[in-house]
Amino acid sequence: MRLPLFAAITLSFGTITSASAEVIFFDDFGTASGTSDLQGRTPVTTPGNDWLAYNSNSSNRWRINDGEAQLVGTQNAMAGILLDADYFSTNSGVYSLKSTMTMTSNNSSTLWYGIGYSNFISQGQERGFYQTDQANQGMPWMFMRENGELDVRVAGATSVFSATGYDVSNFEMELVLDTTVTNWTVDAYFNGTQLDLNGVSIGNSYTYSTNPTLSSVGLSAVDGVVGSVQSITLQTVPEPETYALILGAASLLVMAGRRRR
Repeated sequence: MRLPLFAAITLSFGTITSASAEVIFFDDFGTASGTSDLQGRTPVTTPGNDWLAYNSNSSNRWRINDGEAQLVGTQNAMAGILLDADYFSTNSGVYSLKSTMTMTSNNSSTLWYGIGYSNFISQGQERGFYQTDQANQGMPWMFMRENGELDVRVAGATSVFSATGYDVSNFEMELVLDTTVTNWTVDAYFNGTQLDLNGVSIGNSYTYSTNPTLSSVGLSAVDGVVGSVQSITLQTVPEPETYALILGAASLLVMAGRRRR
């Protein structure tokens, strides 16, 4: 009776191992004091590519300041990581893009930091996820304004969530993109709480009628925003079917244990 138990243990271990999230890209921008360029930096966990970031001069650029990323200067701009072409379609999965940030609260509704998926990370000035019908538009993307307004958009300027009253002093935003289904879905979270993106009584997800072409993830911000990005992570999320396999493996363990007795 030991063989079934051993097999069950092996199956359970293998299933649980496969269920763990895979970190594709992560950066917390180090601990060094002083400033340096974000452009060309190798992330802590890299998919093989370095940061692409707007970098005009020392006064207009994405920079790392005392271990946090910031946009400084007088231009709206982007920063991000290029993956493979059409990455999220070729590599079907459930993906979580998550970032921790801090901002200085004021009444401005025009100053913000955002995260998102896109097909292109522009290194030019006056570029961002907000640009409709451009390769660098966010699909999806979300952003926090200095006045505490949180927005989620699924294509450039197309908004599916907007609400005020959020604390901007230290927060986490997350976008979960599921490319395993025929029509991709998007879920958004603020400090771990899911946001309602569809406005109906069943579910909170947004569903694309036409799936976007995506090859990048990153950051977008406007000039004059006061704040910084503390970390950013892209990782896979175990699918619900995987959790079902775990439960099945656990049941095998219980059954095998009872048979031994």
